[in-house]
Order: sequence, then C-alpha cells, then structure tokens
Amino acid sequence: MVAEAPGLPSHSFGSGLLEGGVLDCGDWSMLLTADLGWQRVMGTTWTEGRLETLALRPYDGPQSFDAAAAWYGCPLIAP
Repeated sequence: MVAEAPGLPSHSFGSGLLEGGVLDCGDWSMLLTADLGWQRVMGTTWTEGRLETLALRPYDGPQSFDAAAAWYGCPLIAP
C-alpha cells in the first residue's frame, strides 16, 4: 500500500454499484470518490509525497462523477 485515506468510499453499503474512478488528465490524475456521508464528490491527488483531498461538487447520484470529470475536461476511468 502506498497510502490510505479513510472516509472516501467508492460504494455505498448494500449497493452493487461502484462509483467514482480515476481522472486521466495526461500529466496528472485524480481519484474521484464520495465523502463518507455521500454528500460531496471528493478529488484526491498524490502531491509531494502525500495525499491531498478536496471537495469538488455536491453528490446527487452516480452522474455527479461524470460532471466532475467534464469540468476538468479529462476522461473518467470507471472502476
């Protein structure tokens, strides 16, 4: 394991759907997950040897991750 960031799930308990994924922006990438309460889409990057996470937008269903990817203009590689 390289790093661990608790509280950033990719699936909701009881759901068979994995959500989020990885933005592939060429020179950089970002892991998209939800926050623990499934209220916000979170973006996590590896910067200078540590994880940095920021809230990107409200979570309002699986399409929220596509909207975040569109804002960055990068393809979303789904899990």
